[in-house]
Amino acid sequence: MDEKRGFNRWAVENSDKAVVSCADAKEEGAILDMSVSGMRVSLHKPLDVGSVVYGQFNVLDFPYYVRGKVNRLMEIHGEWEVAIAFEKVSSVPLNA
Repeated sequence: MDEKRGFNRWAVENSDKAVVSCADAKEEGAILDMSVSGMRVSLHKPLDVGSVVYGQFNVLDFPYYVRGKVNRLMEIHGEWEVAIAFEKVSSVPLNA
């Protein structure tokens, strides 16, 4: 099977977290992997595919803020694996 990803993905440590917000919901989850175009996070609650989300995470103790869209959702052992495609990445907070 051919690889369809346009960018390499980096696995991250289990302790790396992202805060993801959508509408009025806000939740912290574990980052599963990340690339320059998006990330996968494990959350306790599902998000709607196609919804716009805002996120915040740290890289080398430096905060990054993202806006993106949920493009895939999968339930695994009671947790939700959410794939988010980045639309904007910034080092300053984005307006939600």
